[in-house]
This record gives sequence, structure tokens and C-alpha cells, in this order.
Amino acid sequence: MKRFLFAIFLVASSTSFGQDLAGTIVVEPMFGLPNAGRTYLTFVQIFEFDENFEVTGSPLQIGGKVEYIVTDNIGVGFEANYEKCGYNRTIPDATYNPITGVYSDKLVVWSQEKLRLMGRFMFHFGNFDRVDLYTGAGIGYTQNRQQNPDNELDDPFDYNLLFIPKLIDNVTSPLSARIYFGSRFLFSDNIGMTTEVGLGGGAILQIGLLARFRP
Repeated sequence: MKRFLFAIFLVASSTSFGQDLAGTIVVEPMFGLPNAGRTYLTFVQIFEFDENFEVTGSPLQIGGKVEYIVTDNIGVGFEANYEKCGYNRTIPDATYNPITGVYSDKLVVWSQEKLRLMGRFMFHFGNFDRVDLYTGAGIGYTQNRQQNPDNELDDPFDYNLLFIPKLIDNVTSPLSARIYFGSRFLFSDNIGMTTEVGLGGGAILQIGLLARFRP
């Protein structure tokens, strides 16, 4: 184990200065997938076999990130991401009209919007000429807005491990936190794309474009 960690240290030390990053600003518009809330509701629809249950909202998360690279290895930044999910459920013959003596269907509607705002700390450990590898963590605040909150599905244990991410998200709210590993691929000195894998604070996978410049 010690040899493995030492090897990682040597690789990081030997590749950290392929690019002169200090003083660079990086801007990244991005989208993420999956939308955790919509994925949760899709599992509800699948396991309950309910043809009257309709999932709403985009399968993607959208957002953006900005980073100021203080030294060749250390950067600080900010992330904002947004996602929306919801459902419409029709309950047949759920409402009775005593005047007409007729039962009618009832429509149950619920939706949720989440806006996450996080500060980010980043460590760049593999900076090649056209590739920048980094890891880090972020922490911030989640703004949660619901339509018809009384209709939220509130039993996260119905489908066992499938709903643990939703349970964690609900317990930690309004705190938003994320740990991540990412890579940037440059097409030129200033333009490229980025991919990031992380836990917490949004989608597991984020993909986007990047523009970097020096002020």
C-alpha cells in the first residue's frame, strides 16, 4: 500500500506542471445526469406498475461552474446547478359528488425544483499539455421549492437501496455538499470539454464545455 501511494505521489509530482495554470480562470457550462429526483419517480412508476402515474421534469440537470486557479495545483471556485422533477397521478373514481351521485377521477400533482449553490476547492494533480486532472470537494446551500408539498412521496424505504440517495438528500437539506473527480480535455489553449464524476450536490456525471483565460 505504501508503495502504491508513493507511486501516485511520484506521478502527480511529475505531471503537475505540464500546463502553467496559475492565474487562470475557467468557465464551464454543463449538464448532468441522471436527475436524481426524476430517477426516483421513474422507479416508483416501474415497480408499482401504475399506468396512471406520469413522471414529469427533464432527465437532465443544468448548471455552470467557474474556477480561479491560484497555483498550478490549487483552485477555488463556485458551482450552480438546477433540476426539476414531479409526477401526475390519476386516481379513478376517487371523488364523489353527492348532488349528482357520480364518482369522478382525482388528479394528484406534485413537483419540485432544486437550485444548488456551492463553493468549490480543487486540487489539480495531473496537468498534461492537453489534459487537466483534478479532485476536490464543494459545500453550499440548496434552495428547494415544491408545488403541492403534501403530495410528496415520503416513504424512501419502499424499494430498499434504490432510494438511499433521495433519503440522504432530504436529510441533509438545505445543506449541499459534493466530492468529485474530474478531467478537462483541451482542443486549443482556451477551449475544451470537461467531465466530472461525483457524489452529492447533484448529478453523478457532469459533462460540459470549458473556456479558460487569464484576466
